[in-house]
Amino acid sequence: GVIHSSSVFRYYVKIKSAGPLLPGTYSLPKNSRYDAVIAALSKGPPIVLRHLTIPEGFTLEQIAARVGTLPGLSAAKFLAQATSGQIRSQFEPAGVNTLEGLLYPATYDVRDGEDETTLLQQMVNTFDQTVTSLGIQAGAAHLKMTPYQVIIMASIVEREAKLDEDRGPIASVIVNRLAKGTFLQIDATVMYGQHITDPHQINTKVN
Repeated sequence: GVIHSSSVFRYYVKIKSAGPLLPGTYSLPKNSRYDAVIAALSKGPPIVLRHLTIPEGFTLEQIAARVGTLPGLSAAKFLAQATSGQIRSQFEPAGVNTLEGLLYPATYDVRDGEDETTLLQQMVNTFDQTVTSLGIQAGAAHLKMTPYQVIIMASIVEREAKLDEDRGPIASVIVNRLAKGTFLQIDATVMYGQHITDPHQINTKVN
């Protein structure tokens, strides 16, 4: 309903010395004037962005489920990529093949044509750059921990803290209990192990 005759359109493009005409996906009104069509194809396809928001504290499975809500993307494929070991964070130790806790929570602009691998790599890169800029290496050395151990501890704090002012004391409790070699006894760790995302379920499911 736009180009009724390919030969006529080719001839019109030739006599107008138009081009190059750029490939892509376009939305054009039926029976558009050829001048308008050529102008649109010369400009290039519009960039379509979809916003994907990953909240703080989401587990890898929750992030995958959120990715799966975007058209053309699969939660299962994203999760499989994130646990395959093929895409790695610089803070992911040898022998660990899951990116749990290593994907940065933020709002991402997802372009048409981007797949699960591209999006996963973007999340990992953003995480690595952000925590590096925050000085995780020096902080981990001060605590006599590896950066990965600090990341795990930060993930526990994120899930356990109800208020911002709770984060410091909770982190101190974890460090002290690790130093003493005692059990952490933290609800967030139990919930994670039981795959519980709603804290209201903990009493019924664990018991």
